[in-house]
Amino acid sequence: MKISQMRFQKAIVITAFVVAALTLVYAWIFSTDFFGLSYYTDFFKTLNDPIGYNYYDKIQPLNSRLELFGFLFLLIAVLLFLLRTFARRRYYLVNYITTGLYSGFGIFYGVFLLLNVMDFKNIYAKIDFKALVEEIYRSTYNSTMYDVENDAIAKKAAAGAIDTFKYRVSEDPKVFIIGIILAVIVVIVSVLLLLNAIWKIREQKKEDELYREEDAAIRKAQQEKAKLQAEEL
Repeated sequence: MKISQMRFQKAIVITAFVVAALTLVYAWIFSTDFFGLSYYTDFFKTLNDPIGYNYYDKIQPLNSRLELFGFLFLLIAVLLFLLRTFARRRYYLVNYITTGLYSGFGIFYGVFLLLNVMDFKNIYAKIDFKALVEEIYRSTYNSTMYDVENDAIAKKAAAGAIDTFKYRVSEDPKVFIIGIILAVIVVIVSVLLLLNAIWKIREQKKEDELYREEDAAIRKAQQEKAKLQAEEL
């Protein structure tokens, strides 16, 4: 068995395990960036913006699926390790089965994540944050003026409300970009793991052929030796 194949095998299986773990971590942080929207439901109602008002709730089913898929993915990756797929000189049927499971599920997950992230990214881009900021400022200013009747204090309160909004809500969440990158990485790693299995099959066939040739040569030598011994007798 080629050393290069064994080294690649170890590297790609370890990478596959890490990537599977990252999908679960991603699921845990996925909706965090959108929780801040829930603080501004009244403002979305005032603006008649159903996208912003319902966004956090609508993204929860996807978050749940990503968490479930992350657990399943990590379980398959653990099986790769338990079956020593990273270190075996020769693969058994179970090694090929778990490799196929990982690769198939990984490609499915990558496509699923990419399509859904792009879909929700496009929906998120339709939220009118400019109008929301203006409404937050106006509402905070008016309510403060009603309480203290001081323009400077009202403006300071309104500005503070905008700062709080910017802290809670990102108009360009990084979780979308992370999801796109993760989806691409998952697909690449899944394909490489599959290619490693194909490489393994080829190397094992070469090795088996070499052993057959060696066995045939040994048997031939033994037969010739036995023939010479018989002639001497």
